[in-house]
Amino acid sequence: MLCLLLATNLWAKGKTLLDYRSELQLSDTQYRVTEQLLKNFKSELLRLQQALSSQEVTFRKLVSNQAELTEIRQQLQSIQQTRIALRMLDISTARELEANLTVEQRNKWSEIQKASQK
Repeated sequence: MLCLLLATNLWAKGKTLLDYRSELQLSDTQYRVTEQLLKNFKSELLRLQQALSSQEVTFRKLVSNQAELTEIRQQLQSIQQTRIALRMLDISTARELEANLTVEQRNKWSEIQKASQK
């Protein structure tokens, strides 16, 4: 199984599967599919991160303004739902990327990811 995208040192370094095209021997079709999956991931990631940031600001305002506990709870639940959406986006994209690779490519990608963790 692939490591989750956001949990890897490679992602933090700005590297993705696309940067290892030759090592993984990605076909043109695999490259295009991967490119689109990562484009969609980045777009949705940015949207969710912006939503989370806005929700956190609202939460802090509620607390500082002594809002009702029910309002604060609702805001915390919204924040948690956005965090869940971020994790699910990460997991679902990793699985879609994995499905686009052969067994050999998945094994090689796993080795690359493990080496980056050292």
